[in-house]
Amino acid sequence: MNLLKIEGTDVANILYHAFDYFSCGLSTLPLLLGTKTLIAPWRDWQTESQTAEDVVALFSGQDQNIAIICGAASKNLVVLDCDDGQSYTDVGARLTGTGIETWAVKSGCNGKHAGGGHYYLFAPQPVRSAKHAGLDIKAQGSYVLAPTSLHPGGSRYKFVSRPNAIFSLPSLDALDWLSLTPAKISDRRIPGLAWALLQCDPATVGKYHSRSEAEAGVVASLIRAGYQFNEIANLFLQYPGPGKFAAMYAKNPKNGLRYLRLTHKNAQLFIATNKNPVEEKAQQLQAWALSRSWLGRTGSTDRAVYLAHCQIVLRCGREPHGAGCRELGELAGVSWKTASNANHRLIDAGLLSRDKHATASWPSQFILNGMEEGGESLHTQSPYPVIECVPTPHLDTFRWGALGKTGFDVWLALNQCGPNGANISELSRATGRARKTVRGKLRKMFSLGMVDVAADGDWMVVDDADFEQAAVELGTDGKLEAEKLKHFQERRRHRARLALGRERGYA
Repeated sequence: MNLLKIEGTDVANILYHAFDYFSCGLSTLPLLLGTKTLIAPWRDWQTESQTAEDVVALFSGQDQNIAIICGAASKNLVVLDCDDGQSYTDVGARLTGTGIETWAVKSGCNGKHAGGGHYYLFAPQPVRSAKHAGLDIKAQGSYVLAPTSLHPGGSRYKFVSRPNAIFSLPSLDALDWLSLTPAKISDRRIPGLAWALLQCDPATVGKYHSRSEAEAGVVASLIRAGYQFNEIANLFLQYPGPGKFAAMYAKNPKNGLRYLRLTHKNAQLFIATNKNPVEEKAQQLQAWALSRSWLGRTGSTDRAVYLAHCQIVLRCGREPHGAGCRELGELAGVSWKTASNANHRLIDAGLLSRDKHATASWPSQFILNGMEEGGESLHTQSPYPVIECVPTPHLDTFRWGALGKTGFDVWLALNQCGPNGANISELSRATGRARKTVRGKLRKMFSLGMVDVAADGDWMVVDDADFEQAAVELGTDGKLEAEKLKHFQERRRHRARLALGRERGYA
């Protein structure tokens, strides 16, 4: 792509500047001109580097402010954000004194006092954002206005110094006066409620009577999603939250963490003693779905997608629940198109109801049905007892092209038999699959060390089976992670296009 900078103004071609930063390994976002307000949602942009297509989708070429994302998305970028001119001078002197020459940006007057500026550094790993006297460390979970953005106070950000490369710190303690600490990046999705509260969304925070109650809501939501205390504390340190923890932590870190730990303990107690009827229903339907044979060519896939819906409800604790086809596909181990087709079949069978259709920004809303609500006649009762929990095996092992969902049905039925095992006829009746199909799946699983056969001819599962190695031998290892990355990129490009369309008045 040939991009020519238009002479005469620094902001005539915002796309040029975006690609300029992109060429340096930095990820960027558009903001409203003269503000620090993002145009595009940035939740999914904080850990992955952008592509050229992402940059084109985000920037329209109009006069906008431009933000550079700090942290993992920009090669572990750390920006020293100086509040005023004196701090900017002092920090610059300390960097120069240690032989560091790096990008230096001046912000000009911000309306209160002489403006400060930014110093750019690369760290060897993602770093937590932090605050010091007169200095903010902008790192993971933060962004900064970059040249040629217009400061809300009326001045333009300009480079004071821009060497060919941003200085890379050899270690986090290379500048011990900054007290840089690693930021742990979770690979799990943060629940929508927790994310809105962590980002201080006014409408969401306003539903709570106090900041402490709002923060309890964050913690409870994260606990339900499987987060441990250390992971929750890390999120509170990265994002502002409703504010009580941040204020306490700034005064005394020990008191702040003590308050958060107490909140965590109370949230655990509340969840344990106050059963959510929606979660109880989802658990019952999950056990119901696992205890029945789902017949037909698509039965195994339909059950996998239905169980994915149950998993989403258990995670969010409410209905109707939002479930995008890509997320369902990831949880069920199928493609998003297959998940979409399964949704239609589940709705037709009365096992799922669509409450709201998808919009440009939100997935469809569904309600789980089952047992007395519908679909009972479609499935046969398994001869084995209902089990409350089945360990989910390595999904790559049961993908299309490997053992498939029918293979999972056979493994699940055999798993329910326990140490006594079962013969092919019993497994055929339990799964609703032909004896020839069951035999073929068992032989393949036997060759992978997943099942064994006793002297009397009964089959049984191998307790210490290596599902990851099985996926490697089947040639499907890594398919789920590749699919997640593909879906991640598709989602963020879609959001970027939506934001651009809203800005241009298309939506």
